[in-house]
Amino acid sequence: MRARIPSLYLVIIGGLLVACSSKPNDDKIAQEIQGKASADPIAQGSELYVNSDKGRVTLTGKVKTQAAREQLESIAKHEPGVVNVDDQTSVELTSTATSESTQLASSSGSAAPAPEIAPPPPPPPPKPLVVPAGTTLTLNANKTRKTETVWSGAGSGCSAYEPKPTWQHDTGCVRRTVADVSADGDPNT
Repeated sequence: MRARIPSLYLVIIGGLLVACSSKPNDDKIAQEIQGKASADPIAQGSELYVNSDKGRVTLTGKVKTQAAREQLESIAKHEPGVVNVDDQTSVELTSTATSESTQLASSSGSAAPAPEIAPPPPPPPPKPLVVPAGTTLTLNANKTRKTETVWSGAGSGCSAYEPKPTWQHDTGCVRRTVADVSADGDPNT
């Protein structure tokens, strides 16, 4: 019985040494940092990429604020198994941040204010959808025209400007066939 106790102690000590010396692998470190960053309210919404090599972590991507950048670096430094953090993230400039920095520079008496970033141009307007009176229009599931049929007896003509769409198959007009529109649709007036 006495001979078994030292053997038992050796097994326990050996197991503890193996357990304590094992470090998380690089993939797990990167996943843990990424998960904690996406759950953190300050760092949330950052475009973060994490690379870990033998516990040396490199952070790249864009963050929205300097506070988010500092929070991400803190998360990485406190992750078990991390020996070094190289923070290469950049703070994303927004139009409000640019205007705030311009106001700060002008109020502090700085000679050269920060340049304004022009907003992107608006998207082009959509093509107009014209449905003439006296017309039945059928749409596909993706809301594109399937067919357009002019009612019989409603009168129609040929457009002088609009090209014939692919879904109009009549031979009466070289360009688009369009229905006549009247200001008063009552046949008795």
